[in-house]
Amino acid sequence: MKMQCGVCKAAVSGYYRRGEAYLATRKFEEAIKDFLQVKKLCPRNADAIRKLSECRRQWERSGSTG
Repeated sequence: MKMQCGVCKAAVSGYYRRGEAYLATRKFEEAIKDFLQVKKLCPRNADAIRKLSECRRQWERSGSTG
């Protein structure tokens, strides 16, 4: 397996894709957790940073708390 940011690329990809699925189904808290995990594993992952911002914006607009 190829490495990305010092960790297994499959692990980073798994968290990212699951975060996208949670975001698509409006499960914002779960999505945020997964995008934060990607950011923790690979701090410079621009896609995860963008998705995290998008998710937080949508969560705020939905009126969710937590």
